[in-house]
Parts: sequence; C-alpha cells; structure tokens
Amino acid sequence: MRFIFFVSVILLITACNNNTKKESIKKTDTVADHKSIASIEQDTIFTGLGTEPFWAVYVIRDSKIVFEPADGPIFEMELTRTDTTSPGITRYIANNIVTGIFLTVKKENCSDGMSEEVYPFSVDLVVEGKKYNGCGRKRDRMELLLN
Repeated sequence: MRFIFFVSVILLITACNNNTKKESIKKTDTVADHKSIASIEQDTIFTGLGTEPFWAVYVIRDSKIVFEPADGPIFEMELTRTDTTSPGITRYIANNIVTGIFLTVKKENCSDGMSEEVYPFSVDLVVEGKKYNGCGRKRDRMELLLN
C-alpha cells in the first residue's frame, strides 16, 4: 500500500513539472513573436487594423505585406505591385501563383467599432481568399525619418 502511495506521489510531481516546462516554452514563443512585430513596425509605412476577428496588416517600406491574425501565424509576402486606381484609393498587392494578399486602402474616415478613435483610411483586405474589413493609418514622414 505504501509503495502504491509513493509511486502515485512521484507520478503527480513529474506530471506537474512537465506542465511547467510546456508553459515556459509557450511564453518564450510569444516573446519571440512580439520581437518580430517590433522590428516590423520600425519600417511600416501603413498599418491596417480590424476587429471581429482581431487582425493587423502592415505594408513594410514598399517591400512586403505582413498579415497578423489574432488566431494564427504571421503571414508575409513580397510586395509585387502598388496601384493608385483613383484619387484616394491605393491597392497593395503581394501574390504569387498559389496565393496572395490584396490590400485596398481608401482615404475616408473610419471607426473600428470598438474604440472611439477615428482613422483616416478604411481598409479592405483579402488574404488567401478570406475577406477582412477595417481601418488604418499611414506613418507620418517625420516618424519615418526618425527611424
């Protein structure tokens, strides 16, 4: 009986230690993601945001588009084309034969529905065929010069 009790206690301690290690690995992975986002924001010329579900899209100094969904991995592609289709409307396109990111930015006031902040642009985004709508802002020229 004592042997069974002793073995049970050892198994319980071992199980608790394994969960602690898994949690620390997850925390480390999350920190790495935030570091990559920080480096993205330094070269960002446009940021789009959306809710329901939460997401963000970044145009990086005319070189790539980065999409960050709240519930998945970061997805980035090389920017292949930028078009100004009409006054106040700009399209950023990153695509290849298989998939793509298509971002349309319109110069019009936009509210995200969650906060009371008004953004100067509305955003229509398509990532791998899935549509998102939100708001956005360009970086100020002074901010770009300071970074």
